[in-house]
Amino acid sequence: MSGVATLRGRSQEAAEGSARGRTPTSPRPAAGDNTIRALETLDRLRLTYASVAARPGVQFWAPVAALAGLALPFYWLSAVPYVNGGDRGEFQTLGYLGGIPHPPTYPLLMILLFAGSHALGFLEPAHAASIVNATLAALATVLLFIVARDVTQSWVAAITAAVVFATGFRIWALAVEAWPFSLQTVLVLSVVVALRAFQRQPTAARTAAVAFVTGLSLTNHGLSLFMLPFTAAYVLFRLPLRRPRLHEAAMSVGAFVLGLTPWAYLLRALWTPVVLNRPEAPTLLSFPEIWEQVGARTAAPGGVSLIDSILENAGTLPAGWHELNTDLQREYGWIWIALLIAGAFLVTARDWRLAVWTLGTVAVTSWFTFRLVGSYQIVNYARYYSVIYVILGIWLAGGLALVLVVAREAFARLDLNRHIRPAMYALSVFMLVAAGLRVQVQMTGDPGENINDLWKHSKSHHTHARLQLEHMVPDSVYMTNWTSSWHHRYALFVDGIGADKNLEVRLTAYETMGIDQAEGILQSGRGLYLQRTTPEYERDFAVVQEGAFYQVFLPVAVRDGDLIKGSDDRVYLIAGGERRWIPSLEIFEAHGFVWDHLRLLEDRDIVRLPEGLPLEMPQPSGERSSKTPCPPTCVTAN
Repeated sequence: MSGVATLRGRSQEAAEGSARGRTPTSPRPAAGDNTIRALETLDRLRLTYASVAARPGVQFWAPVAALAGLALPFYWLSAVPYVNGGDRGEFQTLGYLGGIPHPPTYPLLMILLFAGSHALGFLEPAHAASIVNATLAALATVLLFIVARDVTQSWVAAITAAVVFATGFRIWALAVEAWPFSLQTVLVLSVVVALRAFQRQPTAARTAAVAFVTGLSLTNHGLSLFMLPFTAAYVLFRLPLRRPRLHEAAMSVGAFVLGLTPWAYLLRALWTPVVLNRPEAPTLLSFPEIWEQVGARTAAPGGVSLIDSILENAGTLPAGWHELNTDLQREYGWIWIALLIAGAFLVTARDWRLAVWTLGTVAVTSWFTFRLVGSYQIVNYARYYSVIYVILGIWLAGGLALVLVVAREAFARLDLNRHIRPAMYALSVFMLVAAGLRVQVQMTGDPGENINDLWKHSKSHHTHARLQLEHMVPDSVYMTNWTSSWHHRYALFVDGIGADKNLEVRLTAYETMGIDQAEGILQSGRGLYLQRTTPEYERDFAVVQEGAFYQVFLPVAVRDGDLIKGSDDRVYLIAGGERRWIPSLEIFEAHGFVWDHLRLLEDRDIVRLPEGLPLEMPQPSGERSSKTPCPPTCVTAN
């Protein structure tokens, strides 16, 4: 305030001079008064900012709100608005219908998808499901920031690590559609948040909080089972050495059971019919059948259940390290990888229990992915790496914080204390700019193209499924495999397209396309459509391609010597298994054909027969015709 006082004194001197006869020509304020007021305003703003910034709540929530304000629109705008195939289509369809998907049935995710799909009624249900998942991904980003800042005490390192995590190739792709992995990262980080709060103060309430989020984590994906021993070890090694009180144990057990309550989503099937693999047929389940849905049933027809696969495959790890290494380099790059390796040591120094917990979670997730999932033949099992990447995000924050600590110590040792603050500001800005540049590279590079491909792929199938259902004749069956069935099931059971035509989407193996069921369906008078045709269908039935799918008909028996005709004027003779066009009436009569013997066939049955050379005028015996065959341009009555 010394500058303000000096200017105020000079203003007073000017006022006294004016009283002695040096009055200005106009009654305007002195220039110094405006400067004084400006400095006073700036000083009040600085004091107000310092007062607000010093509050712990502001220090915590301001960066959280900033990060959420960036992550939510980033994921929302990327959310795929159409239904897709496989697990994503199943979650989008059954989420809206309140159904039960494949093991382990993901009850917490299905509750959220059901609530979100109906709450966002102004959106297409598939789009609403993607928005719900995108919101969970944004929440995971915010939780990673909270954990990282708590461990490193650096909001710059935490927000940089969160941005790097959120814009990764794998994480971004899993965030924009209805997958269980964004929710899984939320649950993993929630456990870490609870453990860190318990680490600071191991009270009964915080022990119960750890128990609650641990129980809740068991209501989504089976990967959470592997975290249980590490979570229990963390708590037991931190608890004070005394006899546990009964009410404290009861509180923790009760909190754990409360966390398991989303499983009631399945138990309702005991008294209310629920939608399973066939949305058209809601079913009541018994306790053994519910267990089959949770762990012993497989989604793929003829496949091995997940439980059986776990029990039977105890061999060596398949070659998964190369895929993880390749994916890791694409996600982070060597600079970020070097930083997160260094950050693992800082995390160990700050909280060795958390280091053990994170390292154990990475190890068991890798083991599950490489051996169990690989033996179960799940395509693109690299999506399970999302749990690994959220742990690496914590380590990355530790590495970035370590850089800041080393820089501060270096300036202090060089006796450059007066330059520490500007240097740290510059280094912090550099980190944030690096994270921002990464976002730009990801959005314009392979990850951005990956999201665009997801949009195009789902939109294409979304459109084709609706057109196909509209084209199908009433009371018909569409044969498809499980993965590709959800485009049509969603259109049929969620959008109601073709609901008045008694259409059925029937699951079958992709290799056979239900060839063993085809004749029975056609003999019953129902129409039959295929996702793809096979040599067996081509051999035994009349198959006609209709855009992106095929229609099947019972074969029409024809013999050599038959005369056939379709919807046009062309008449054919069956000879040697081929149809030979009879170009003119003269040739027809010269061969002695009778019009009463002509058979009218569907065009599809005629097209199915191979076409031979047009029929010629019969020649007298012993003479060889020098006349060339009638070209295809010949017309009847030549």
